[in-house]
Amino acid sequence: MRALCLALAGVWGVACGRGAPVSPHAPTGPTSGAAKQAAHMANEGCTTCHAAIGAEWRASNHAEAFRHSTFQVAFAIEPLPFCTRCHAPEADAERPQPRESDLGVACVSCHAGGKRWPDLPALTTSAATPPAGDPRDAACARCHEFAFPGEGGDRARPRLMQRTASEHRASAVAGTPCVTCHMPRVAEPGGGQHVDHRFFASRSAAAVKSAAHVTARREAGLAVFTFTRAGVGHAFPTGDIFRRLRVVVESDAAKRSVTLARRSKLEADEGEAADTRPFADGRDLYVAVVPTDGLTGELRYRVVYERVSHPTSLDESSGEVDGAIEVARGLLR
Repeated sequence: MRALCLALAGVWGVACGRGAPVSPHAPTGPTSGAAKQAAHMANEGCTTCHAAIGAEWRASNHAEAFRHSTFQVAFAIEPLPFCTRCHAPEADAERPQPRESDLGVACVSCHAGGKRWPDLPALTTSAATPPAGDPRDAACARCHEFAFPGEGGDRARPRLMQRTASEHRASAVAGTPCVTCHMPRVAEPGGGQHVDHRFFASRSAAAVKSAAHVTARREAGLAVFTFTRAGVGHAFPTGDIFRRLRVVVESDAAKRSVTLARRSKLEADEGEAADTRPFADGRDLYVAVVPTDGLTGELRYRVVYERVSHPTSLDESSGEVDGAIEVARGLLR
């Protein structure tokens, strides 16, 4: 499998070596033992005083960023500092130790307020009037937009391994901060509100299903699917390059499908034209077609979001699926 990952890297013209540079958006993490210990103790103080928020964070993907089984399987294949810097920012990227790496993306990773990062503005700021160039979005971009390891040098625009922040800036909802959707407000006992620190994203079925409104119709030899932006402010899906949508049309006897994804084999040569994810170009409408030749009788369709843990070939439609969420289903008429 490692050979396959390196082959994929070669398709992009990059090398995933241990000497990969730090992403300009990623944290470097504390370097000394004292600093790491201080980060751990400070985080315990945060979650002790802010008990409700601490409980939300502990239930979040951020808290499990390093120890989550999906990441650990991938990290075992390619244990790169490039990965650790965002999945365990409080640990030494070269030698992540359990106590610090198990913090994942912690309170102190975003609310440091000290030497490493300036503190973020209060996350209860009204989302209705976000400041221009919201610094909260910049904080998210530190780990949600970065180049392939090894990119840079003479290249004026390094190819991005993740480009969620750019997708958001190109969308019609660019003025809405990331936290508006991913940290909705929740009520506190006795009155008051705070923003939810569970960071709802691709592992939330409700969040995935609300991303787009999907309609389907049958034409001569085709099933035509229209995706309309609903609850998502970036491409659908975004993030990990191997995430995808599978659009399936089937009869009792056979089925056809297309995969909406980043074309890893082609993108290096064809640029963003090889990206078939809905809303990747910033537009609010996307149309996909599935050939229905050979399908007769009643036709059914499904649109499924898939998280791919490992590619198994250079074909983006293959891969080991770590999880799937059905976005839409129905009959084609």
